[in-house]
Amino acid sequence: MVGGTTPATTVYVSRSYGSRPNRMGRELAEYPLGTPAASSSAKYAYGAYVDDALMLVDRTVAGTVAAGTDERLYLHADRRASVTGLSNTAGAVVERYAYTPYGETSVFNAAGTVIPTGTAYGQLLGYTGRRLDPELGTYHFRARTFHPNPGRFLTRDPLMYPDGPNA
Repeated sequence: MVGGTTPATTVYVSRSYGSRPNRMGRELAEYPLGTPAASSSAKYAYGAYVDDALMLVDRTVAGTVAAGTDERLYLHADRRASVTGLSNTAGAVVERYAYTPYGETSVFNAAGTVIPTGTAYGQLLGYTGRRLDPELGTYHFRARTFHPNPGRFLTRDPLMYPDGPNA
């Protein structure tokens, strides 16, 4: 997943759940800035759990459908909610993903060959179901930013230490 580029002119639409904004948000769609609402570049459908991404509707040049046409792709996850595979409507796996214990990602094609440039489908939900920023190689954990190498959060916990530093 690392190695792709995201244009600086992309707008991300999300919905927040709970009492605080972005506390339990889900990314619903991506739109190139300045385009009509009907021309999203990606849309997501979720299950009952907040990080349970089930489907990606991709509108990129990659895949088996014509450019500019919606292609439905289904996300498969492990127990940590990390996305481990992507399949098409026929049920064929088109990409697989593997992670180190701290989230460094390897992308494989259907044949199991490593794709060194990252995902061909623009699929950015990855480690523990979080969205990857492909330019920085970091994951957005709602209120914090996580970098898989060195396996650390780059920002402080916004709650600091509610029970004290030694709790």
